[in-house]
Amino acid sequence: LALAGAIATQAVSNLVNDYFDARTGLDRADNEGRHNCIVAGLLSPRAVLQLAVSCATVAVAIGLYLTTVAG
Repeated sequence: LALAGAIATQAVSNLVNDYFDARTGLDRADNEGRHNCIVAGLLSPRAVLQLAVSCATVAVAIGLYLTTVAG
């Protein structure tokens, strides 16, 4: 469960980073190398934010559960 919480936390970090990199223009279609999921057209900015909120909710729920159970 701790591993799942850590993965969810990392996902939030990556999704928020992709969102703001695309929003500020740091990641653009004309950049060399890998593109984030928004620039590549895989997800909309709204979908990325919704996924980030979902992952954050999972991470917080796991953290609260583990804190309750383990102290």
